[in-house]
Amino acid sequence: MNIKEKIHHFLDISDSPLAKVFRFGIIALILSSSLLAILQLLGVSFLNPYLSQIGIFEKMVLSVFTLELLLRVFIAESLKQYLSRSINWIDIVSVVPFYFGISNTTVLRLFRILRIMKFKRGNLADFFDKPETKLGISVRFIIIFLIIISSSLAILQLFIPDVLT
Repeated sequence: MNIKEKIHHFLDISDSPLAKVFRFGIIALILSSSLLAILQLLGVSFLNPYLSQIGIFEKMVLSVFTLELLLRVFIAESLKQYLSRSINWIDIVSVVPFYFGISNTTVLRLFRILRIMKFKRGNLADFFDKPETKLGISVRFIIIFLIIISSSLAILQLFIPDVLT
């Protein structure tokens, strides 16, 4: 197996304990980053003393997601093939804008929650493949609800800047 095949196997196929820990870690980062983004959108004041720590955490999360994005581009057959899959655009939208100095990235951080759908084996994404389970329906509902609420709040904040203060 060459290096590309090994990386692909680790990221997408392997059921080794290390691969499972990696996938679980990515999901934990996605959920915690998204929760912080929602709380910041809502203007929760108890976060104010921790804004610098949250900023450091977000930079660490961005670094992990950037590394994963670069690895996935590296293992793709071609850049065109990578870009042709719509699920990969979730990675791009949730990572790249942070490098272009976009000032309000809170809403964009919520795109990260869609990255959960990329995971296929033995984790939360299984619920997306099994809509008949009550938990699968609940997870879908929660994610759709979060996306709708956060998008609505972001749009409101654009038109009425003081709406969340």
